Amino acid sequence: MKDINLIPAEYMRKKRRSRELAAWGTCIIVGIILLVVLLSLPYYMIFSLSSLDKSLESQVKSLEPVQKDIDTLTQMENEIKVHNDVVRLLSKDRVSASGLIEDIGGCVPTNLSIKSLTLNEKNISLEGLARDNSSIVIFALNLRSIKQVKDVSIKSSTADESGLLSFHIEVTLKGGGETK
Repeated sequence: MKDINLIPAEYMRKKRRSRELAAWGTCIIVGIILLVVLLSLPYYMIFSLSSLDKSLESQVKSLEPVQKDIDTLTQMENEIKVHNDVVRLLSKDRVSASGLIEDIGGCVPTNLSIKSLTLNEKNISLEGLARDNSSIVIFALNLRSIKQVKDVSIKSSTADESGLLSFHIEVTLKGGGETK
């Protein structure tokens, strides 16, 4: 038996052609959509980055007072460091009153005693009793060996009725430093 094709060839061509046109139309539409998406993506990114930039700028502006405070604190910290350096430098030149009195006590010979010691910023005034002048001179020489002492001068040495010598010695301190 013979097969008979009842569908004309023209109809088949039209049907195939319509399928091809539909496929091409779908490809063109998809291509146009992709093209629109690809072209709009940079604009979307620019818009997103622009809004992010504005947000960051507003945050930076809100932090400007804090930055000014930080700058002020940094400046104050530097000033404090300078002041501390000056204090440290000046404190090296200061004379420790307790250390100085201890040093003076170590200079006293056995034949001598101190009645009074007056200490001010630049001078020390010593008054006391001694058995002989050589003890007073030895004491004055011993005082010169103290590192804070600039000069020592024996102001007076007088004998009293008991035979002891009453003396007065002035000591000048180096740098005229303050005492602690």
